Amino acid sequence: LHLAENRLVALPDALSTLCALTHLDCSCNEISSVHPGIGALGALREIKLDHNHLHCLPPGLCACTSLTSLSASHNTLTGLPPHLGDLHHLQHLSLHHNMLTALPRSIDGMSRTLTDLLLHDNELTVLPRELAGLTLLSRLTSGCNPLMYPPQRVAERGATAVRHWLL
Repeated sequence: LHLAENRLVALPDALSTLCALTHLDCSCNEISSVHPGIGALGALREIKLDHNHLHCLPPGLCACTSLTSLSASHNTLTGLPPHLGDLHHLQHLSLHHNMLTALPRSIDGMSRTLTDLLLHDNELTVLPRELAGLTLLSRLTSGCNPLMYPPQRVAERGATAVRHWLL
């Protein structure tokens, strides 16, 4: 379902009734929150929420356990749902250009699937030790964050260097 570039300020409540929906593109709108009923979309594999006005992602999103791609870049996210790691099939997670200060420790729940983690241009000072368990992670971007742990010189060398440093 392509709802991008429609000046939407909210997602329609009826969206949660589309149980067979697999792709949802709501990018480039003016959405400030996502209805908690999004968790009813059990078949959803890809969701694009880029370029909106989101401050947070609803915890219900973590019930979309078929998700393989979640993109919420260019928003004003300051935090993430604590159970984000319940998205065990997630391969691509794009959260760059937000205001994130931390990642949930549950992120290691994606250890068997996550390959891309895009975190550049946030407010992260620490990458959690749990990232070391993301053995398939091949692309990690963390530039333009005030990183202290691991040091910026390690983070600049990419996913493998960060995982080894965190072990």
